[in-house]
Amino acid sequence: MVLLELLRSIAVGAAAGVISETVSYKCTHPFQ
Repeated sequence: MVLLELLRSIAVGAAAGVISETVSYKCTHPFQ
């Protein structure tokens, strides 16, 4: 099903974006 694959790719991309943003935030804002 094409729609399911599209939604899956969008979800994976969004998850990767959130993870990368979190990692960059942790790097720029170290733990106190």
